[in-house]
Amino acid sequence: MIMIIVFIINTNLIWISDGFTMNTNKRLSETGCMPHSLSFWLNNTLLWGSTPYEWLSPLFYMATSEKRVFWGYLILNGLLALIILRQRKEGVYRSITKLFGKKLWLHPSVKLDIKLVFLNQSLWLLLVAPLLTSQVAIALSSYRFLLQQLGPGDFVPSTVVGVSIFYSVSIFLIDDFTRFYVHRLYHRHPLLWRFHAVHHSATVLTPFTLYRLHIVEMLINSCRSLLVFGVCGGIFIYIVDGKVTPVEILGTSIFSFLFNIAGANLRHSHIWLGWGGVEKWILSPAQHQIHHSAHARHFNKNYGVMIAVWDRWFNSWVPSKNENVTQFGLNETTDDQTIRSHWLGIRQKESVNPRCSVPLH
Repeated sequence: MIMIIVFIINTNLIWISDGFTMNTNKRLSETGCMPHSLSFWLNNTLLWGSTPYEWLSPLFYMATSEKRVFWGYLILNGLLALIILRQRKEGVYRSITKLFGKKLWLHPSVKLDIKLVFLNQSLWLLLVAPLLTSQVAIALSSYRFLLQQLGPGDFVPSTVVGVSIFYSVSIFLIDDFTRFYVHRLYHRHPLLWRFHAVHHSATVLTPFTLYRLHIVEMLINSCRSLLVFGVCGGIFIYIVDGKVTPVEILGTSIFSFLFNIAGANLRHSHIWLGWGGVEKWILSPAQHQIHHSAHARHFNKNYGVMIAVWDRWFNSWVPSKNENVTQFGLNETTDDQTIRSHWLGIRQKESVNPRCSVPLH
């Protein structure tokens, strides 16, 4: 059923994008996109149409600079973690054991993280990847709408100093806010929480917990990303005369790069790193650990990814000062860490989900 829905959405967006004639070739060349067709969808979603690398790509995540678990980021974050542990008077051997010990990496929760990485990659190729080809259609739809409503654009030459910076900042702010708001919805609505609970069921956090998602959440996240980057792309295609690209380092936005080297991988870890007064503006790894806490006082707090202002506006912000997280997970009981128990989402037996602000019944 999900594949049928994805097929209908994608083929309709393809039909929309193929119907453009005004400046289409010019605009596609400027954005680096090319027209696509139904055959592209079929060739890239069927088992025999994908390369072995695509199906086994999780094996190469740490070699991919666009990923948060890129080896360079992991080394920097690992050194940061060692410094933090040493400041707590931990011995060298004990510090290394805390980061790389068998007790951590062979825990059932961590094993499930790894299993879901590979399972989700297969489901991503079948269900999510086809949608990504529709970003150009959304961008062109936005561009055409503005063209029809406001007339010709191209107000700002792409050579103007600061265009790429303004584009990067705009994309960053809109993307970060929509990620916050969708995350908040996951916690507020029982049906969405059922699938997001798969991520929160981790009782031990590692950088790979980032990929511990249910396929339904992956679909929702991908649709959000498509809309944000498609609509924003269309707006800037309309405004800017010429090619505009974001400011990037190692294939990722400058904001993500700075976020990753500043300890982003410690968000999903047991290494407590708070940032003091900076936490009013940028969320620290410790604040995200509060979000994963199994203690009721921490439920539904710190939804944001990078910017803390959104949580402050919606009264869900909690600083790390004077806080302490001793256990992660859905609640203070041990959860079943198997794919079978997570396949259809997690529906708690209680009539009211303690993490969800809306009653289940």
